Amino acid sequence: MAEPDSLLDILRRRKQAWFVGRDGHIGLFRENFRLPVERKRFIFNIHGDGGVGKTFLLQQLRRIAREEGAVDAYTDEHIYGVPETMAALAGQLGKPFNDFLSKYEDFDRRREQMAQDPQAPLTAWSKVTRAAVKIGLNASKALPGAAPIVELVDAEAAAEATDQVRVYLSAKFSDSRDVRLLLNPVEELTPLFLQGLRKAATQQSVALFFDTYERTAPVLDGWLLDILHGRFGDPPTALVLTVAGRDPLGASGWTEFLGAIAAVPLLPFTETETRQLLAARAVTSEQVVRTVWTLSGGLPLLVAMLAEGHPTDPDEVGDPSGTAVERFLKWEHDPRRREAVMTGALPRRIDADVLSVLAPDLDGRATLDWLKTLPFVATRSGRFEYHDVVRAPMVRMQRVQSAQNWRAAHRQLAEAHEQWRQQVRADADWSDSAWLHHRLEETYHGLCADPSGKLSVALESAVDAAVAGIAIIRRWAEMIRMAGHDAGNDRVQQRGQCLVACLDEQRPDCVDVLTELLHDSLLSSDARSAALVERGRLHYYADRDEKSITDFSEAIRLDPDRSVAYERRGESHRWLKRYEQALADFDRAIELDPKSDWAIASRGETYHAMERYEQALADFDRAIELNPKSDWAIASRGETYHAMERYEQALADFDRAIELNPKSDWATAGRGLTYRAMERYEQALADFDRAIDLDPESSWAIASRGETYHAMERYELALADFDRAIELDPRYFGSVVGRGLTYRAMERYEQALADFDRAIDLDPESSWAIASRGETYRAMERYEQALADFGRAIDLDPESSWAIASRGRTYHMMADYEQALADFDRAIELDPKYFWAMVGRGLTYRPMKRYEQALADFNRAIDLDPESSWAIASRGRTYRAMKRYEQALADFDRAIDLNPKSDWAIAGRGETYRLMKCYEQALTDLDKAIELDPNDAWYLAYRWRANCDLHRAVEAEADLARATAIDPSRDWGSDGTYEGHEAP
Repeated sequence: MAEPDSLLDILRRRKQAWFVGRDGHIGLFRENFRLPVERKRFIFNIHGDGGVGKTFLLQQLRRIAREEGAVDAYTDEHIYGVPETMAALAGQLGKPFNDFLSKYEDFDRRREQMAQDPQAPLTAWSKVTRAAVKIGLNASKALPGAAPIVELVDAEAAAEATDQVRVYLSAKFSDSRDVRLLLNPVEELTPLFLQGLRKAATQQSVALFFDTYERTAPVLDGWLLDILHGRFGDPPTALVLTVAGRDPLGASGWTEFLGAIAAVPLLPFTETETRQLLAARAVTSEQVVRTVWTLSGGLPLLVAMLAEGHPTDPDEVGDPSGTAVERFLKWEHDPRRREAVMTGALPRRIDADVLSVLAPDLDGRATLDWLKTLPFVATRSGRFEYHDVVRAPMVRMQRVQSAQNWRAAHRQLAEAHEQWRQQVRADADWSDSAWLHHRLEETYHGLCADPSGKLSVALESAVDAAVAGIAIIRRWAEMIRMAGHDAGNDRVQQRGQCLVACLDEQRPDCVDVLTELLHDSLLSSDARSAALVERGRLHYYADRDEKSITDFSEAIRLDPDRSVAYERRGESHRWLKRYEQALADFDRAIELDPKSDWAIASRGETYHAMERYEQALADFDRAIELNPKSDWAIASRGETYHAMERYEQALADFDRAIELNPKSDWATAGRGLTYRAMERYEQALADFDRAIDLDPESSWAIASRGETYHAMERYELALADFDRAIELDPRYFGSVVGRGLTYRAMERYEQALADFDRAIDLDPESSWAIASRGETYRAMERYEQALADFGRAIDLDPESSWAIASRGRTYHMMADYEQALADFDRAIELDPKYFWAMVGRGLTYRPMKRYEQALADFNRAIDLDPESSWAIASRGRTYRAMKRYEQALADFDRAIDLNPKSDWAIAGRGETYRLMKCYEQALTDLDKAIELDPNDAWYLAYRWRANCDLHRAVEAEADLARATAIDPSRDWGSDGTYEGHEAP
């Protein structure tokens, strides 16, 4: 025996049986599913004034879609935000959307984690969404190797500025995929949503229905257009969109899709359609029909209402001057039902619980079941509500008839929603849909009961709604506007309308609405301070740092004990490298909230930037003690250990951070940097590979791998990585310099110069880029240009020991030894453990024949790095110049043991053997050196000398000719002592 139909099934069939008219529209919609793809319409646009039956028609079209074998899903204005809309649609469409729903659950979970962080913006991910700027993660304020951020003035700059949001998010969610998901959920979720649509459309058509589009268009319009433009991939051809709203599509970006749109303008019923509906309701009297036609004006909702009582006499229809409420209620003689209809109009949305609060003597469930049968009651996201055409006059009537009863009913509902909100769960907040619903309705009813008394509370809560994100503040503003309208209070309605207007600009953050709130005199000092903190944070995210500091400072003036304002201002100061001011702010924040691990770790980051590593470690230790699972703080401590060259401890921290968060590409790449510093290149590469797998568009990780390939002298692979990093982020300064350094190592000097020029254009104040160009000029023996660049770099950074030592090396190459010594002295004074400068000064003392001083420098350098074959061989050359050949040989032997392929050390030993008249051993070494580097003229010149000593004229002549061919600028027939060259 078949299961009996439910009451809802019976009611649904009756409503459908009563549905008349619109036959042409229904036929067009049905036929569209049967057309070949070349002829079908992909968008149906139902539009018309309130009460013409848009929602009712849309529901009939859903039924038709299912009858034609399509799967369908529906959404309306109660689903706010693009991610939430996708989730609502995907939940109705089922299995093909499992991948999307899994990703959305990740998003919702991460958002919830942020919501539970008292220091965090509840939904920072929504603050930086750009409709036309793809979010990239190739730069940030916190990550090493990041590109500089420029003023937000155009799309390219906006894309860079968006990266700044990652500073906070990377601290809390080290996995870049989580960061991207929170930064721009639309970008991350829509491709998966489309993937689900394509799967669902493989066997059947997919029909998506968007109701009350006049309210959701500011949120959904751009997203739907992006889908149709193919921005996220090709939409399936079996997709049909139905959009119902007051206004027709066509303005803005819809114009180019007009050929795919079937316009469905809904006008009031014709007289024929009115007669059809009345006949279906058994209203057949000609006089009654004419009266209904005159009173309703053909408005379908009013036609249905006037037919509800099955009038048989025109007098039963009512007076044309009567309200829709009176015309409907006069047919319902049961006073309890009359009361139920009026009661149900007071709340914006009704359910059995709400009805029980308003009318405890009624059976809430039974009353609701009856109300659902009425033609003006519609289902919206699991709750029920009256059509605006009916509710508005009912609400107005009750307010006018008894203001006291009106206020009492709304107070009851406000108190009930407050209780229900508190029962959702202990830690629920704005991100919880049930909690949010009750908070909205609690405030709506509070405003209706006491507009003047509750407006300030509603506006202060609007600040919290703005913190929660665009979608939330939009609902809040609309609620205030509606409460003002329903309560007949112009002041409240105007306040709500102003907030709505601020959001209609489709600005991707809440700056305008916060500014509007800050102009309101009703806002308390505490709420004003909170609004300033949020606006300051938004300015910071958009790289408007000075504005952010201004807002944070004003917030502090209003509330000197608001710790978060100090934290955020400290972060802005840190980004601007105002470290002392940042420290002062973090100190105050920690004084106010000693358990804020975020503030403590941020102060640690500041100490790190100031190279005050011990203090940084102390802060990271304290932050980790407070929050042992903060992978960000642990990885940041690892970075500090790295900077202190305490690599084993750095590795331990990175290992721990990765264990806590295996998807953290930032910590993984940080460990790779540590492995590279330890010259454990294969492990470094493995980590960079893993980091890039986690985030294929991380230009920082790709460039870091390129730097590792460079260190391994695998230059072609390094170039490929730098090219890719620059392709992802053309303004990534570190990648441009890294590629220039690689070109220089490959002796492709002109390309190196081009990259350094480009880097200097990006950052004209970068002493590193300028000095790197100087190094290239030096390698090209363009010494004057090299000196100019080194001089400029030193002017920019007078304590750059590297630039000073590089200029000293240039003076050395120019045989200007006194100036070279002055620079090396200064570099070593700045950094007493500067190995490279130590060796450079030793090399300078040697051509000056100040051998003992040269030996002292080489000895000191070897103490610093006992494994440096270069320093050891340089000392060997000095011993050789002092004719201490045995000590020279010992150093060359040791250097060659450390680096068997050091042609420079091998040739140096060969020349030492020659001077000792051990010619065969000399030739063996020189042959090996020439085999390793056939194009070094010095090696050939030394072998020429050895052959001359052995009176082997033919071989000597060949060597001299080849040396001269390689470097015709030098007279190889002279004594050949040229200390300015790196001769062995």
